[in-house]
Amino acid sequence: MLTTFALRIIPKPVEGTRVVMVWTGGLPFDAFMKGGGETTCTCGNCGISLLKNVNYDNIHNIVYKCPICMSYNETHI
Repeated sequence: MLTTFALRIIPKPVEGTRVVMVWTGGLPFDAFMKGGGETTCTCGNCGISLLKNVNYDNIHNIVYKCPICMSYNETHI
């Protein structure tokens, strides 16, 4: 079953305390990761898909900086 959920918005992490994925590929943005899993995660602020069809077990403890609205997002763990 495919699942889509919004990531949780957090304040900018203190440098060196978290792994932060930052998009450097220019626009249009597609996704930080794409795979064959059943989970799609969207930005908790603007709703763009940050992770598409990934395995939920592989995305914990990482912060994703949205390239559209610049919000910091993390999974609900």
